[in-house]
Amino acid sequence: MKKFTILLICLFAFINLHAQVTTKDITSKVTAVTVYMNGARITHTADVTLAKGEYNLVFTGISPNINQKSIQVSANTDVKITSVTYTVDYLKPTVESERVQQLKDSLKLLTKKITILDDALSAYASEKQLVLKNNDIKGTTGLSSLDLEKAADFYRLRLNQINTAVEKLNDDVALLNEQNARVTKQLAALNAKSGQAVYSLSVTASVKAPTTSTFAIHYLVYGAGWAAFYDIRALDVNSPISLDYKAKVYNNCGIDWNSVNLTLSTADPTQTAQRPSLTTWDLNYENDITTGNYEGYLNEKNMNYEQNGIRADTIKSGKESKKWDTQYTTIQVSELSVEFDITTAYTIPSDNKVYFVDIETQDLPATYKYIAIPKMDKDAFLVAKVTGWEDLNLVEGNANIFYGGTFVGQSYIDTRFAQDSLEISLGRDKKVSVTRTKKKDFSSKNFIGGNYKETLSYEINVRNNNKTAIDIELQDQVPVSQNGEIKVDVDEISGATQDPLSGKLTYKLKLAPSESKKLTITFSIQYPKTKQGHVKMEKTRALDCPSF
Repeated sequence: MKKFTILLICLFAFINLHAQVTTKDITSKVTAVTVYMNGARITHTADVTLAKGEYNLVFTGISPNINQKSIQVSANTDVKITSVTYTVDYLKPTVESERVQQLKDSLKLLTKKITILDDALSAYASEKQLVLKNNDIKGTTGLSSLDLEKAADFYRLRLNQINTAVEKLNDDVALLNEQNARVTKQLAALNAKSGQAVYSLSVTASVKAPTTSTFAIHYLVYGAGWAAFYDIRALDVNSPISLDYKAKVYNNCGIDWNSVNLTLSTADPTQTAQRPSLTTWDLNYENDITTGNYEGYLNEKNMNYEQNGIRADTIKSGKESKKWDTQYTTIQVSELSVEFDITTAYTIPSDNKVYFVDIETQDLPATYKYIAIPKMDKDAFLVAKVTGWEDLNLVEGNANIFYGGTFVGQSYIDTRFAQDSLEISLGRDKKVSVTRTKKKDFSSKNFIGGNYKETLSYEINVRNNNKTAIDIELQDQVPVSQNGEIKVDVDEISGATQDPLSGKLTYKLKLAPSESKKLTITFSIQYPKTKQGHVKMEKTRALDCPSF
């Protein structure tokens, strides 16, 4: 009996202990998001009023793409958090957005209307079969011609009425089916899925005294990221450059970010608590520099970036978007990570689309000049040299170029080649005329002893048709021998600066309005006549063409 009494006491104590734990469902709000290049850190907050006691607080609306090891929950000093558990409930209905609910209601109404019309069509089809079945009067006797005429009129009139009604119903059904398809596509675009599980955090806490505490929940998620892009604008050659620093952001983490404070970061969200260690700092030339292809660091190296990474055609702020297929491209960022705090609150739904976020706009001083390489392109390109950009923490990305209010093309900012000035190509200027022609009278081919000698001469004409004076840099080249048997003699370069290693010729000219200048390049190539036909006298380029 004594043992039984002790057992009852323990059982009641156990039941009483668990009865004192209060379970409370709490709806938290996403208030801040730090978006990394590949991932995001989400912050939920909720103000909760609690009496003294033990609690199991269930915070709903948590992302399904959570990194569970990254979960952090904090409250005020009167609340002691003892455990945090990530839970998944497949039975609890998912709370859908108002827009999704409206579309689903519309879909139900459309489906009901289509069903009613289908029933009407079925009824008319049955009636038509009945009329056709009873219009056989071949075996009928005693009918006058008048009766036959009335019967024929009846059948004709009723069949016409049925056919007209069926045609109208078919048109109505086609229209409703079209609306049904549009609503279904819109639901798919909103990523609306039925039967989704509810993800939540179960927080056990002990409260010392009655309090109202702000709970803050932080965790990392997959399925989010951002990439930099730029709008670069120049009004004319006497104006500064306006640089709009922007970001393309996508969210596919499973929960919407409604009017949240955004921070864009170049940090690595997967970093550990392990202390860093130094590795060897190797210095070498970049490949683009060693091969002589380097012309500043705004270039066309990644002009296919829109195909390899985030895809978006239209630059609009905030709400406009385009579907992204979640591909990635590799970029280089500073070893010291930077963060951009966005002052405007943004709403970015979890729909795997690209949304555009403004980071900052800066006016930067610039000087302008023209660059032309008539051997490769007959047009002159206006180039701006921009200073004062170093403090903007630029990240690699595409740049849309505008000049005089007109879109002139796209380039790419590559921060690995940062220098004192940033060169930006502002497109072609048709008012600067540049031609390069071969001078036949000064070109020749002949044999000298045992050698074959070919002389080539070119004439470059440049004219400024602008109403203001311009600075223009012309680039050309002479060949460079890579074999001791091949000799190159440069006869005339019209005062150009020549790079002996690459053979590059540079002319720096200042042209007044309507002024023209003429330049001549003449050189000869000599090599053994036994090698005739084996020396490539002209540079070529690859071009795709159809094969018939």
